This record gives sequence, structure tokens and C-alpha cells, in this order.
Amino acid sequence: MMNSKLSPILMTDSNDKKKKYFESVVISHPKLNEAFLRARLTVTEHRTPLILLYGPSGVGKSTLLTKLYNSLVCDVINELHTDHSRIPAIFFESKAAESIKFSWKDYFKAGLIKLEEPCIDQKIVPPHLSHKVNLNGYHNKETTSALRWAFESALIHRRPLVCIVDEAQHISKIPRGSKLLDQMDVLKSIANITKVPHVLAGTYELLKFRNKSAQLSNRSIDVHIPRYRAENQLDLQQFQICILSLQDHLPVHEVNLLEHWEFLYERSIGCVGILKLWLQRALGMYLTENKIEFSIDCLEKTALSITQCSTMAREAREGELELYETVEDRNFLLNALGINRKNETTEKESKNKNNRTKKVGQRNPTRDSCNYKTKKDDIDELD
Repeated sequence: MMNSKLSPILMTDSNDKKKKYFESVVISHPKLNEAFLRARLTVTEHRTPLILLYGPSGVGKSTLLTKLYNSLVCDVINELHTDHSRIPAIFFESKAAESIKFSWKDYFKAGLIKLEEPCIDQKIVPPHLSHKVNLNGYHNKETTSALRWAFESALIHRRPLVCIVDEAQHISKIPRGSKLLDQMDVLKSIANITKVPHVLAGTYELLKFRNKSAQLSNRSIDVHIPRYRAENQLDLQQFQICILSLQDHLPVHEVNLLEHWEFLYERSIGCVGILKLWLQRALGMYLTENKIEFSIDCLEKTALSITQCSTMAREAREGELELYETVEDRNFLLNALGINRKNETTEKESKNKNNRTKKVGQRNPTRDSCNYKTKKDDIDELD
């Protein structure tokens, strides 16, 4: 099948330009669009202090964050011509900890750089405000608290619409015996003081932050970017459309990816981000070796191993099960709220009444067998 979707000029360009073109391609697909719209609405309309945006590794979180950032910049672009102090949004990555504890010092520095703050290494807390800065849980307390004060001040002065943090699961790295809730309290406090929502994006490890306290639950919202699941027919159709969309942008002379859709799904576990990176590697091999056809051979030699995919699939399933709500979960909530107590009381009164009025020789009432679903049944259905 000849790929006639691309410009003839691109097809005659150098290999490097072909690679750069495909690397720059971003395709729009339903799950990404749905998560984007939910995240944008939460930031712009609801102004929720903390937004946890999570999904499996390779699902396309970074693509969504870039799209969200660009969209918010466009919202205030006209204001920037007259308000030169304003920064529309900030977007940075949370660094992985080099020790056993996450470094807030590095976190604040990364944010201050994006806020274009000068003299970052010379920050101090003004003496008359030192009593307002919480030093608990900080290593090198004076320096870190000064950076936090500077970060909060810069957010208030620069007035970004949002602070977007990628790889936020690194924040959950704490020493044994420490409380994960303390980490979230820092971010919640900063968001409340500055009135700037924080989008924390990462893998399903972010689920550790969920429901740590009633106050956090009330001031945060989840945005889930799920993968495409093969057991769902609609998901499978949409994944195949994603394959065709990427195929339309492949600068090769002959290609038919759809005939290999099952293999493409298997080694991407239904994540479009993994699929895109895989096709980039396959394209590089195709161009380097001057192959006539972009064939299954290119895909097989550049695919992730079965072991790698199994690990990613297991982590994705575990995360998905954490989000799955069962009948048992709802019944527990109802009982905790006392909603079922009236029904239980009525049932007991009715049972006692029947026991008092039954005739001689009449059997006691018994509960007929019912097929109640358990958590195990629900999980088995999901599998």
C-alpha cells in the first residue's frame, strides 16, 4: 500500500528530516481528548487545588500535559502584551530522589526557574515572616524554607493559571517511618496560599496519595488516562484507528500496519505513547538499512520484549484494579453512613412478627439463596 498521505517533498527529504517529522507527530484520540477536557475544565473553571493525573507508563501523559500547557498559554496570550510580569503557566518535571528522601529543595528550584526568578541560590526568608514558614519535614531547613517562601511569592506575583508537575510519583519517595500525608500537605498548603492549582501527573504510584485524609479528598480530583483494553470492542476499534492515524504519518513508501494490529497491541499493551515510540524505532531501522518495505521484520526487531511488556501490563492491571469499585465497597460506604440500618431494623421486626404469628407445624422463615456478587467475582469479571 503506497502512503500517499504525505507531501512528495518529505518523501524525497533526508532520513534525518523524515525522523524528525515523525517524532513531532501528535495524534488526537478519544481517551487523550477526554482526559484533556476534564483536566482543562478542572483548572480553568473549578480551580481545584490539586489534580492527580495518572495512567500506565507510556499512555501519553506528557503529550496531554504539553497540550494542556499550550492551551492555557493561548488563553492569556493577549494579556501578556500589557502585563509583562505575568507567566501564563509553568510546567516542570519532578526529579527522582538520589537518596532515600524526595528533595523539596530541588522541587522548589525547578519551579523558580520556570517562574524566571532571579538569584535563586541567595534566597532567604524575611525575618518578619520566618514564623509563617513551616520547616517540618525539610532537610537543610533554612535553605529549603527560603526556597519555599520564594516559590510561593513568585506564584502569587507571576499569577500562572496552573503549576504542572510531570513524574510527580517521585514525591512519594519518603524514608521509612515518615508519613506520606505530610508530602501532600506541603503541596495542598502551597496551592491554597497562592490560589494556583497544581496538576500532579505520573504513574499509578500516585494512587498512594488518594484518600489520605478527608480534607485532601475534598480539595483534589482525579483525572485518569486509561489504556485501550482489548476486551472492550469499542476500545479495540479506537486503537486500530490510532494505528491508521500513525500510519498516515509514516514517511515510508509502502506500509500496511493494520494487518499486524494484534502484534502492535501486544507489544504496546494498548498504550498509544508506547506504540508511537516503537514506530519511531522501527522507522529509524527502516531508513538506516534502506529497506524497500516497512515490514513486520522492522516491527519485530524493534519491539519491546515479552518480559518488558508483561511487567508493564501487570503494573497497569494492578493500577486499574485499585480504581475498580465493587458492590462490597459501596455496601461498606452505605453501612458506614447508616443507610442500611433502617432496612435491617425493619427486617428484624418483620422476622420477629412472623415468629410470633406462625401456626403450629409451620416452618420458620428462611432466607432463599441469592447470587450476591463479591469483590472476587467483580475482579474475575474484569479479568
